[in-house]
Amino acid sequence: MKLILTGVPQFDEMKNIEKDNLEINEEKKTALFIVDMNNGFARKGALSSSRVESVILNIEKITEKFIKNNYPVYAFTDCHDGNAIEFKEYPVHCVRGSEESELVDELKKFKEHIKLIEKNSTNGFLEDGVDDIIDSLCESGYEEFVIVGCCTDICVCNFAMTLKCYLNKENKDGKVIVPLDGVETFDAPYHPGDFMNMVALKIMAQNGIKLVKKVV
Repeated sequence: MKLILTGVPQFDEMKNIEKDNLEINEEKKTALFIVDMNNGFARKGALSSSRVESVILNIEKITEKFIKNNYPVYAFTDCHDGNAIEFKEYPVHCVRGSEESELVDELKKFKEHIKLIEKNSTNGFLEDGVDDIIDSLCESGYEEFVIVGCCTDICVCNFAMTLKCYLNKENKDGKVIVPLDGVETFDAPYHPGDFMNMVALKIMAQNGIKLVKKVV
């Protein structure tokens, strides 16, 4: 059975419709969170996707902007033991110590400026100490939290939604921001990438997450 979707706008169309950009400057302290830009999702392995690979250059440029402004950069990297429970739902991927579990080379070159956070589920916020990182950033005056990476409808959405809910719960006035040119998902049977991008971004926007065209 083939899934046929009609009347669904293309992801590129949404990028052209969204006009707001996010400028990184000294006026508002901003932190960057990179989600799962591993070789295992972009370059090799059972879950790698050329769509994810296509946003590496944009994320590299975004990361450079944050580093030049001396703003913190955190990178979640999928990293599983060989017996991970998650492998009941997904093919084996990003096993600890493998090349798949490493950041792509374009980001690895910034390793002195990036704080790595290994994650063992599709929600990086659940890893030990992440809430403490957010608390510390808020206490230090950070107002904006930018999220880039993959996949838009899984790990990006899970982290963004949980972060936004946490900020609301703690009455912390922070903005969660997702640039459209910095996120992607994969194409697969019953998982058309454009459609899943659109659904995830719509859900995030309806839950208070700000979408911008790009980071400048």
